[in-house]
Amino acid sequence: MKNKLLVSLLVSFFTAFSFSQNIELNYVITEDAVEYYREFENVKTKKIQKGTIVTSNSLSSVLYKSDFPQINSILLNNEAEEDYYIPVFFAKPINTSSVLSTNLITHDQSKRIKNLIPAYYLEILKDGNLSKLENYEKHFSVEYAASEIGIFSGNGICNNLSNCGIYFYSENIFVFKNITKKNENLYEIEGIAKGDYDETSYDFDCFRWTSILRNTPDNGLDKIAFQIDGDYLTINDCSNGNHIITLVYVEDSLLNEIESLFRNNKRKLSKVNWPHHADGSCDFDGIKTTAATQTANSTSSTNVIKNKTMTVNENLKLRSGEATSTQVLAVMSAGAKVRILELGWAETIDGIPSNWVKVEVQQGAKDRDGKPIKGGTVGWCFGGYLE
Repeated sequence: MKNKLLVSLLVSFFTAFSFSQNIELNYVITEDAVEYYREFENVKTKKIQKGTIVTSNSLSSVLYKSDFPQINSILLNNEAEEDYYIPVFFAKPINTSSVLSTNLITHDQSKRIKNLIPAYYLEILKDGNLSKLENYEKHFSVEYAASEIGIFSGNGICNNLSNCGIYFYSENIFVFKNITKKNENLYEIEGIAKGDYDETSYDFDCFRWTSILRNTPDNGLDKIAFQIDGDYLTINDCSNGNHIITLVYVEDSLLNEIESLFRNNKRKLSKVNWPHHADGSCDFDGIKTTAATQTANSTSSTNVIKNKTMTVNENLKLRSGEATSTQVLAVMSAGAKVRILELGWAETIDGIPSNWVKVEVQQGAKDRDGKPIKGGTVGWCFGGYLE
């Protein structure tokens, strides 16, 4: 009798333990898409329909770093389809309350469209001091890195953010189960964390970055907060309020100069467009917006309306997306005419509250060098500089 009771208790214990360790993550495909499969050197593709439910029992299968040449993104493993993979751009948690603003997503169907890097790289770039990285990345050492520093890649410090989770540049993973939008600038996200190792003894690799999710048990359920401040994204632990990391959206020009600093110990700050906070301030360009300038410019911020033709009131960047971190297509000179096609993300830049607007450049527009911009060119600009 005692033996049977012992066996029963052991069975109950291991059953409970197994369930406690079991991860079931369910995602829904948000639009008709293509999934990929590798068979030796050949890549096969097949269609997957919108509404398909994909279930995974492994964190590394939810956010899987692509090794397909066609996709520079993070993939979701469809275990039910013989290891086919779908870009996470096409998926979201099945029962999520909200989704992230498209302004925050770093990748589209096949490639990275936004650079999201640790904010402390801005200080390192501004000062031109590589040794400062040792203050943030405990495995990094300028002394030991000297022989490898030429292989540094700016792309290698970029993070991947989607509605499925965040894949940190240091191979830490936070998989999303539910996203709750608290307000325009705050999300609370329930998910499962997997921290990279933080050992001090290993085969030395100077670019093996420190674990971001320190002291996080693998497969532990957590809740984090995303606080948005202009180009800055601060991530905090909801359980204790601790700061995890601050990331920042940056342009290619800034990322290129970070790479040049590491590889060649050179950088040209004149080429850099620094990121801004929501109030228009910048920590690195030394420019402060005066109250008089804010008042003078604020009259244009309420006039942006769909289908309205407006005039650029000072040199204004036409971009590929609604953020200062996106690609610059042209710099329109003052006097250029644009027609507003769509209202986008609301933001305050240089103290001016307005919307990003998708515009069509009108005939006769010129860039800041006096060269014509083709009529009909479409892009995004900040509406606060239109009148």
